[in-house]
Amino acid sequence: MKPVKELPDGLRERLGGTDYLLCRSCHRAFTRDDVIVDDDTFAKAVRFAPGSPDLGRLAEAVSMRARCPYESCRVPLDADDWPFVRSRHPDYPEAPVEGEVYDAASAPAESAGTADCGA
Repeated sequence: MKPVKELPDGLRERLGGTDYLLCRSCHRAFTRDDVIVDDDTFAKAVRFAPGSPDLGRLAEAVSMRARCPYESCRVPLDADDWPFVRSRHPDYPEAPVEGEVYDAASAPAESAGTADCGA
């Protein structure tokens, strides 16, 4: 498994970033740069990115294989943007503490702020 931040430039800009997401499974925060993809998908992305006529489409294909970066979780990416989480939980910090588990019992049921890797 490799993080999105190690992908070639064109893909990294489309998929990565320093904004935070909160995993809906393990309830821990991470940045878009830390989202991971399996080694095979990563290798194909590295091979096809240079000279690709449609990096957006390649980014979509890679994002479909994105996973939570925490080793104990690693579920397919299902995360909310941190600003959306904070709009529901104003007591949460402006920037989450990476690795801290945020209260799952108070997590909202709806998902207007759901993020995919290529947001």
